[in-house]
Amino acid sequence: METPQLHSTNRTIIGKQVKQLRHNHQLPGVVYGNETENRNITISLLDYDKILRQAGTSTLVDLIIDNGKPTKVLLHEPQIHPVTQTPIHADFYVVKMNEKLQTEIPLHFEGESEAVTVLDGTLSPQLDALNVECFPDKLVPAIEVDITALKTLEDILRVSDIKVPEGIEILNEPEEVVLTITPPRSEEEIAALEEEVGEAADEAAVGALEVSEEKPEEEGEAATEETKDTKEKE
Repeated sequence: METPQLHSTNRTIIGKQVKQLRHNHQLPGVVYGNETENRNITISLLDYDKILRQAGTSTLVDLIIDNGKPTKVLLHEPQIHPVTQTPIHADFYVVKMNEKLQTEIPLHFEGESEAVTVLDGTLSPQLDALNVECFPDKLVPAIEVDITALKTLEDILRVSDIKVPEGIEILNEPEEVVLTITPPRSEEEIAALEEEVGEAADEAAVGALEVSEEKPEEEGEAATEETKDTKEKE
């Protein structure tokens, strides 16, 4: 698979002034790791989003700074703006191709489970990624997990059941649970849940009514006090 490339430029703007970069759809970032001198860079937010969707955080990316020689990096999870939910800062970790590294690789569940399609169970993931160790060139965007073996509501998928590409070592405990099946609710459970929801709605309605009834009284009291003050002034 061809290594995706991301072009960037050296950045001299720091501090509060980086807001102007973001205003122009540019993303501030930093390159660091493996005895590499930290470098501040700027990348196109559009290009970064595209590469992040393509490579994720567990695939090598060729980072090119000012048209220089590509540097092999991993994208770390970006800092996200709490309101706009857009990246506001990106980290790029430099790797050494001849040294193993430890990282997380996300899990991707594929196939159909009879416990779901026939018995109306619901998939309940307990893990969404595996801790692994490997050489950088063995990294993959995701580990495919086949769920067709889950045929009953009691079936459990464990770490030991997952097959990973050659060269990748799983660091999780073999018996750690990855996926379980949640049985469908019985009619009694559904009725009880509906009753709870109904009671909660009634309580909320009563609370809202009490507040609305109290408000005119408070306003009336305020008006009375205001009238009293006026008469006293007169």
